[in-house]
Amino acid sequence: MMFTSNYAEQVIPLDPEPDDDGVINHPQKSPALLPRLSYENDYLFITSPYVVIDAEIIIRDVYGNILYDSIVTLPASSYVMVLPNSVNSDKYSIQLYINGHSYIGYF
Repeated sequence: MMFTSNYAEQVIPLDPEPDDDGVINHPQKSPALLPRLSYENDYLFITSPYVVIDAEIIIRDVYGNILYDSIVTLPASSYVMVLPNSVNSDKYSIQLYINGHSYIGYF
């Protein structure tokens, strides 16, 4: 599948998400080992250097409402998903749960 557009792909930086007590209970991993998230137009791209089984992807709006929640297997390449229609030009968070660790990014 090939995507072309007049827009540049936007990278979504991921950071470890603190637990309920505000503590990050896992070490910062090298960015090369984390999947890379980016978006362009209506597409979200997740590029992983390894297969991730049972990765949970959650997209929330600025009010914390869940717009998308799915558990998927990420291939050791690119995973492409169409963003839900409710995701438009507002600010959103994306949470990625991998192997018991939570990462968050904003777009």
